[in-house]
Amino acid sequence: MCGRIAQYRDARDYARAIGFASPVLMFDPADRRPGFNLAPGAHPLVMFPDQTIRTIRWGYRPAWATRQHLPQAINARSDSAAASGYFRELWRYGRVIVPADGWYEWRTESTVAQPYYIYRHSRFPMLLAGLSSVRDALEHQPGDGCVIVTVARSGGLVDVHAHRPLVFDDDTARRWLDTSLGAAELNVLALQASSERNDLAFHRVSQDVNRVAHDEAGLIETID
Repeated sequence: MCGRIAQYRDARDYARAIGFASPVLMFDPADRRPGFNLAPGAHPLVMFPDQTIRTIRWGYRPAWATRQHLPQAINARSDSAAASGYFRELWRYGRVIVPADGWYEWRTESTVAQPYYIYRHSRFPMLLAGLSSVRDALEHQPGDGCVIVTVARSGGLVDVHAHRPLVFDDDTARRWLDTSLGAAELNVLALQASSERNDLAFHRVSQDVNRVAHDEAGLIETID
């Protein structure tokens, strides 16, 4: 599971990272603050095929699942999303990119869950595969939101049992957003990106990250 990310750069920095020529911000930048500890329920920046960048709630539950009181999803596994009742339509028509500066994983050390911050060696922004049910920024339905796509089998960087996010380079991220791609091409994209671990680093961080109320720059700093 990927349940915590950092997203502290300006939206235009992420637009440059993916290569958007004419990004359109569908929010007031003055209303946004850097996020160092974004959890489900937060509204991270999300990048759409039309080069709009919006703030979308992290979490998704289709209408039928809402009626059946089923839980919301925050992740979609790359090996099963295309056939899932939750994500089938989103896999075909709702692909987005969730830009991030890093994410957190926990590993048990001496019976304590120790958090780690994972990021690029280069400190370049990450482009995470995502899915979103939001189409029109002005027309949201109950349960609408976004999820982060995770790798199925290769495990996390520090926790072998974790499902790490599917991280793309800029070219692959733009292809992910291509609405003309078919199922076979999408599967190839996901498989190729699943095996990539280059340029990723991690270090131990403060237990303060365990509390969503903490959201400050010091959370991503290394500790001894």
